[in-house]
Parts: sequence; structure tokens; C-alpha cells
Amino acid sequence: MGSRNTEDALLQNTLKALFANSEEELSYWQKRFSLEMEMDTIVCQLDPLEADDFFIDILPGFNQKRSPAEIIRMTSSVIPSSDDLSSYNLLSARAALRDLGMVAASLRRHNVHLHDFPRLHAALLKLAEITDEVPRDTVFSYGLRNPSGVRQRRFTEHEEEPIFIK
Repeated sequence: MGSRNTEDALLQNTLKALFANSEEELSYWQKRFSLEMEMDTIVCQLDPLEADDFFIDILPGFNQKRSPAEIIRMTSSVIPSSDDLSSYNLLSARAALRDLGMVAASLRRHNVHLHDFPRLHAALLKLAEITDEVPRDTVFSYGLRNPSGVRQRRFTEHEEEPIFIK
């Protein structure tokens, strides 16, 4: 927790330096960053795809074994329809984008392109529309929005990966 407080203090100092001439703008960005951090904390708790087991126990093993066909087969059953995705709110969409972005990154690592898995591609585009974010994983989804502890999403079975995540 100490490093998070240090990071928060650095962020506050950086914001003050950037907006030293405008208290109103500084206040806006402080509130915006605080809100984003709170939302990311909530996203960590969500599993809208109901696929914790896949992302915790199965995906890392398939990546280790270099089994993109298995990743596609297992993921196909958890990708919501476009209509279902349309009902997602911002936070649920960010959580789904976190998870499906990991699938896309895993497949890309195994030289599978998104156009080879159109259902995943369509879901990512729909989630990007809802979240106003890029349709793939990012440092935010992999780090800040990734649950910690037993629900943490990982690409590999390497015991060092959690160090990299946070």
C-alpha cells in the first residue's frame, strides 16, 4: 500500500506542476483521476463474462502449451452476443474488455489475427464503442483493472508474472 500512496503523491505533484496557473483545471483533473481510480477498483471486482476459471486456470496453460485452437474453442463459449454487450454499462464493458483483450493478445502472440476470429473481433469493437477505449488490452486493463489475489488474470504460469502486473 505504501507504493500506491507514493504514486498518488507523485501524481498530485505532477498535476500541480502542469496546472500551476489554473486551479480550476487542476481541480478538474484531480477529480477525473480520482474517479478513474475508483472505477478501476470496481472493475477489478467484476466478472461479467462469468469466466474467472478460464482466465485464472485455463488461459495461462493454453498459452504455455501454445494452443491457440484451444483458446478459441474455450473463448467462443464466453463471448456475449452483440445484443448482450449493448446492455453492458461502462464498468462491465471495461471488465469484459480486460478479459477479451487478454484473449486477443494471447492469440496474437500465437500468430492468430483477429480477422481469423470474427466473433471476438466484433465483441472487442462493441466494447471499445461502449468504453471509448482501444479494442484490445492495455496497461490499464492488464494492470489497474486486473483483480489481485486468487482472481488475478495472467498470460502465463510463470510465478514472476504478478510482479510485472502491478
